Amino acid sequence: MLALNVLAERFGGVLLSELYDDVPIEDAPYFSALYGPARHAIVVRDLNTVREQLANLEDCPDDLYLIEGDPNAFDDSVLSAQELEMGVVVQVSDRELRYSKFPQIPLFGRAAREKHLEELQAKRDEIAEEYAQIAFDVQKCQRLHEHFSQFVGLHLALAFQPNPEEVMAEINQERNEIDRELNQFSSTEQQIRIKLDNAKEKMQLLNKLMPQLNLLADEELLDRIEECREQLDIAEQDESFIRQHGVALSQLEPIAKYLTK
Repeated sequence: MLALNVLAERFGGVLLSELYDDVPIEDAPYFSALYGPARHAIVVRDLNTVREQLANLEDCPDDLYLIEGDPNAFDDSVLSAQELEMGVVVQVSDRELRYSKFPQIPLFGRAAREKHLEELQAKRDEIAEEYAQIAFDVQKCQRLHEHFSQFVGLHLALAFQPNPEEVMAEINQERNEIDRELNQFSSTEQQIRIKLDNAKEKMQLLNKLMPQLNLLADEELLDRIEECREQLDIAEQDESFIRQHGVALSQLEPIAKYLTK
C-alpha cells in the first residue's frame, strides 16, 4: 500500500480506495467487489501521460491498475454490473465477464474498517475480562489448598491423643475425604491454569495482530510471498550450479574475455 501511495503521488493521481472512503458501511462490500482486483487502482487524469512513465518504474506491484478519471468528480457508472446475492457480475468486454464476491473486510469505506477494528477491540476486552476472572479463580484455589493443608496438619496431632486406634480410624476417614477433595481441587486448578495460559496466548496474539491489520487486509501479500519463494528457488539453483561447476568456472575465468570476442 505504501508503494501505491508513492506511485499515486508520482502520477499526480489518487488511490481509488480514497475516493470511496466515505461510502456507507452497507455499500462498502458492493464497491469493493465492483472493482475486483482493480480495487487497488490509481485514478489519474490522463492515461497517455502516465503511459510514458511506466517503462521507467522500478518499485511497482506485479499488477498495477490505472483508471482515467477526475478524482474530484469520479464516475463509476461506466461499469456494466449486476448485483447478485453473494457478489457482483461485471461485463468487462463483449467476451469477458468477471464475478467478484462481497469481501468480509471491504477495502473501501472508512466506516467498514472502523467497524472491524471495533470488533477486534471488543474481542480483546472480552479476553481481558476472561483472563481477570481466571486469575481470581486461581487465587481462590490457592487459598483453599492452603486451608486444606493446615487442616491436615492440625488433625495429624490427634494420633497422639488417648485411644489412638479409634482416633486414627476417624482421622484416616477424614484424610481420605480431604485427599479426594485435594485431588479434585488440583484438577480444577490445572484446568484453570490451562485456560489462563490460553487466554495469555490469545492476548499476545491479538496484541501482535493489532499493528498488522493493514497487512492482513493486503490481498497481494500471498502473491509477494510466492514471488519471494520463486526468487529463492532460482538462487538455490544458481548456488547448486556454482558448487558443481565452480572449479571449471575458475579455470575459464582468465580466458572469459577472449571467449566473448
